Amino acid sequence: MNTSDASSWGVSQVSKFILRVGKGEVWKNYSRLCKKLGIDGKSLSNATTAQLMEIGFTRSDAKRVIDKLSGKAEAEAKEKKGKEKAPVLDLNISDGKVMRAVLRIQSMFKGFKGRHQFRMQLLQQAWDELERKEESEIRGSNMQIFKMTEMYKKLKKDTGSQNLLDATPQAIIQKKEDSKASAASSRFVPTLSWLTDFMDEIQKPGYRKVQPMKEADLLSLIEQTRIELSKFPNVINVQIKADQSLIVVGDLHGQVADILHILHEHGFPRKRKMFLFNGDFVDRGSHSIEVTIILFALKYLFGPYVFLNRGNHEAKDINERDGFLVECSQRYNTKVWERYNKAFAALPLAHILNQEILVLHGGLFYDEGVTISKIKQQDRFVEIPPFESIMEDLMWSDPGGPSHHGASQSDRGCGCIFGEDICDEFFEDNAPIRMIIRSHEKKQSGFQRHFGGKVVTVFSASNYCGDNENDGAVIELF
Repeated sequence: MNTSDASSWGVSQVSKFILRVGKGEVWKNYSRLCKKLGIDGKSLSNATTAQLMEIGFTRSDAKRVIDKLSGKAEAEAKEKKGKEKAPVLDLNISDGKVMRAVLRIQSMFKGFKGRHQFRMQLLQQAWDELERKEESEIRGSNMQIFKMTEMYKKLKKDTGSQNLLDATPQAIIQKKEDSKASAASSRFVPTLSWLTDFMDEIQKPGYRKVQPMKEADLLSLIEQTRIELSKFPNVINVQIKADQSLIVVGDLHGQVADILHILHEHGFPRKRKMFLFNGDFVDRGSHSIEVTIILFALKYLFGPYVFLNRGNHEAKDINERDGFLVECSQRYNTKVWERYNKAFAALPLAHILNQEILVLHGGLFYDEGVTISKIKQQDRFVEIPPFESIMEDLMWSDPGGPSHHGASQSDRGCGCIFGEDICDEFFEDNAPIRMIIRSHEKKQSGFQRHFGGKVVTVFSASNYCGDNENDGAVIELF
């Protein structure tokens, strides 16, 4: 074969031939290619990889050509008959450097994407650990205060002192709110038109209103909500009829954009579509006040179709440090924060749907034999849930992994980590309940099934705290 002659003919023309053959077209210059390669046309299939590499082909491209000319490619195509035919690229096969560059860029991008996902997983794990450590420190500190308070009460009782308890700091004395406290002097009455205007205002670009409503109106709305919530028992039974659905909304954490999106997608509550907001309305996000205003207004306007559960952040000791106190103080004053926590103390603890599905914020209990009757007996009208109590567990506990058994101490510092066996025991003691819907934990997809679907977590605050890149979700039950 005359190498210089073949080279002068040009790789691009050979490439054009290969592309045409690949498309099933007839090559009009068959004999010319044979001549340039120095091969008899009848034995073109005998061309070697080395011969093609001499005229500029890469080894991989040359192999591809040989396979095509020898009939190997056709045989493989017959074997794949019935499958989708791979598209033929309109690229010059001789541009091997371009193809190698494309593949290298693709490989580099995949590597970058993998490293980015790995870093995000580490950051999310670190975030979760720091959040749990902070919660543990808060609850540990308050537990010491609680023990001191109990000690003072016991000492007063033993000594008969009338002034000892009164001399203790007011911050550590928890008093039950008087359910007959007088309402605000100027009663604010929310209307549907007012609520829609309020929501439209929040959605405007650059919304930075310091006070979304007058302080007197806000205090009136909070007080009316407290009085209304105080009428309900700890555990509320809800019946979802055949033509109805109920949407369970998880943690919102002051992210007003999420509740606006949910209401935009599903509409306002109504007879055929009810809503249950499963706690943690405040803290972390920067618009906890707006979130609570919307929730309280929905409860006022659509009372029979709106249900609210208490979360662990609807507790004075937690929202004092996790952002809500600062938000109230900067936008209003501490009086507003105090009134909010009195209303939070009236929130119900759990809901039972169609006698079979228990909806609560956290999870199950460290102690054995807890029943719905015991939950109903709890005194929920406290701003800080009692330590190591049923009330604390149902707002703080988490399900463990598939291999977790029993109830063990949680690294949150309160509540427990419970296994599937604890779940089964609870169902046995509280038939016909057979499923638990809870929130309390961020999940990347917004929800997660545990123990074969016996427990489901739903979390509605998307991109939690602005840097977790998680989805938000709701659960709609028919």
